[in-house]
Amino acid sequence: MSRAARNGIIVKGAGVLEALSRAKTVVFDKTGTLTYGTPAITEVRPEANFTAAGLLTLTASAEQYSSHVLAASVITAAHERGLELRAADSASEAATFGVEARFAAGVVRVGKLAFIHDGTADATATHLSSGELAMYVADDGRFAGSIVASDQVRDNARQTVADLARLGVRESLMLTGDARATAQHVAGQVGIVHVRADCLPSDSG
Repeated sequence: MSRAARNGIIVKGAGVLEALSRAKTVVFDKTGTLTYGTPAITEVRPEANFTAAGLLTLTASAEQYSSHVLAASVITAAHERGLELRAADSASEAATFGVEARFAAGVVRVGKLAFIHDGTADATATHLSSGELAMYVADDGRFAGSIVASDQVRDNARQTVADLARLGVRESLMLTGDARATAQHVAGQVGIVHVRADCLPSDSG
């Protein structure tokens, strides 16, 4: 336990270590566990009548009120471009789905495609390359565009999965709220076969 603590691993009692030695299945979260958890914004894709700067401003202004891991990345990207964020009159977040923020000019919704489809029928999925993920934006019922990001796999993730298999773990599983295509790409990079994507907090049981 002392050795684990020196390496930043906190273990709740020696019994946990003994039980861990008998584990045959390991379940991984994706973001921040198998990946670094700091997605970088790779592209801003505005729809007609919107600019890239305008779309990023809308998104970051709404994401100020989100706890999602992508929120910080979007806000950072906006600040790096010298964009001024707006303060919302009110905001609410639907966990793992997205955030809705009310401004004087209208309502901005940011999140999964299914989240902004409510009242924004013209919203369409954007093309994603392997490992990319997207957040979609609606501005007062109009589809404003999408923001594309990518999260790097940790350098030691594949070796860790292989080491666990060598130590007797028979099955490794990845759970994530991200889209299946993104999840499968990361799983393939680290050597995990079994994936459950598009998960919600209520699925944990």
